[in-house]
Amino acid sequence: MWFNRNSSGGGSERGHEYVDLGLSVKWATCNIGVSSPEQRGDYFAWGETRTKNRYDWESYSMCRGSQYELTEYNTDRSYGRVDNRTILAPGYDVAKAKWGGRWRMPTSYELSELVNRCTWEKWKFTDLCTGVIRIVGPNGNCIFLPTTGEQAGTVEAYPMDNGNIGGYWSNTLDSECPTRSYFLTFKFDFLSYMVGRYARCYGFNVRAVI
Repeated sequence: MWFNRNSSGGGSERGHEYVDLGLSVKWATCNIGVSSPEQRGDYFAWGETRTKNRYDWESYSMCRGSQYELTEYNTDRSYGRVDNRTILAPGYDVAKAKWGGRWRMPTSYELSELVNRCTWEKWKFTDLCTGVIRIVGPNGNCIFLPTTGEQAGTVEAYPMDNGNIGGYWSNTLDSECPTRSYFLTFKFDFLSYMVGRYARCYGFNVRAVI
């Protein structure tokens, strides 16, 4: 089928397939928590390795109920205890925790490669996901990212903005404000995409790299 890895430049690691797009890393063909690209996958707060029923500061494991009381990954005393860590360690990396081996979450730079070096195209799925983006690398190979929305507050049947907006975490803390982390964000309706920064307590998907 169209979403299988290309015959050239593909492979697998610990049972999960990847594609070589001609970039600095190879990209998984599906999100953490599912086995095919047409599915949304699981949602994680930044640095957490388990799904949950609520995504906000009160439920976030790396603070004491407030963004001003961070306990880990903090570079500014205004926001709690400082440890000056900015890249998620393996124990906080959900790709490493779930898939093992050489898998990990992408850095903000690696997300930027998808934005700056690849061609983005609208694609359509079945009713499993309203919209999906086809991303073609410099070598002609491609991956597909579904527009999965976000989880904020109490989890509902469907995530907010499911079908139009996609969000995927990096492993990198925001260099300006430690309450945020870098993520890949895009909109399906008018095909905009960028690496932005968002509150790390909310739930987004993860696409692993190797």
